[in-house]
Amino acid sequence: MSWKIIFKAEIDHQKWNDLVNQSQEADIFCALNYVETVAENFALVTNEQYNGGMLIAFKKKFGVKTLYTPKFLRYQKWIGERPENWDTIDRLLKTEFQEAQVHFSEAYLNNDNERNPYQTLSRDELQLNTQAKRMLKKWTLEGYEIKNCTSNKTTQDLLKIISSELTQKANAWEKGSTEQLSQLVSSLALNHQLTVTGLFKGEILVGGLFLMQTGTTTTFLKGTVEGPEKEQGGMYFLMLHAIKEAHRMDKNFDFGGSKVAGVKRFNCNFGAKDQYYYVYHWHQAPFWFQGLRKLNKWLKK
Repeated sequence: MSWKIIFKAEIDHQKWNDLVNQSQEADIFCALNYVETVAENFALVTNEQYNGGMLIAFKKKFGVKTLYTPKFLRYQKWIGERPENWDTIDRLLKTEFQEAQVHFSEAYLNNDNERNPYQTLSRDELQLNTQAKRMLKKWTLEGYEIKNCTSNKTTQDLLKIISSELTQKANAWEKGSTEQLSQLVSSLALNHQLTVTGLFKGEILVGGLFLMQTGTTTTFLKGTVEGPEKEQGGMYFLMLHAIKEAHRMDKNFDFGGSKVAGVKRFNCNFGAKDQYYYVYHWHQAPFWFQGLRKLNKWLKK
């Protein structure tokens, strides 16, 4: 079977979407509209039949193509028919892309790689530990309600709350991240892949979650709770609601994952289990390009 790279202008959207919809292993990160929203450029590794493949993101600078994983995209994932020999894909990618810093959902290639964790909770694994029970017991505030929302005003208000929260944390929210998150939320909503869950005090939004939906999984995108509600266990209250809603719909819950110890600990307080994705690097660009890349990293310090 012959595998090839098809760049975005030539991708048959219907054929890829059909494969995603038919695949039990596909997740939200395989969706064409998702990758199209977050990536500078993208392509598809597949065959003539479109019965297997993987979306990939890349950027091009000074004529050098770099394979990368954009912000808000956890990894790139292969679905459907698999190559008989992954060396074929390894050669294909390295021939087309001279540089790479990319995340794959599995250890597809032979290169040295590192792995990073994310957390998931299947339908029979919800188990609150002592910390989660303690925080939920603190939630004694009256007059609050959790609602799934469809209004654009609620979406925009939640975006403002999340942006305000994350800009206060060093290195957590890069310039342009709010705009990119807004574009992603709009794309997910347009494609019926988004649930906006809000925590209200009367008519006032004090926090909420952006949740991404597929037929099998609810995936946490971003969320937060403001002020005293956070101290009283509001985020635990919201997240438990989201998990139970996912399980009620016979879906698994995906926490999105983080290397930050506190975030991972929060996820595991609900009984979540570690899964892993794999990080690959290669540097085959001309010497002058690698010099420019190192200089650019130094200037950003």
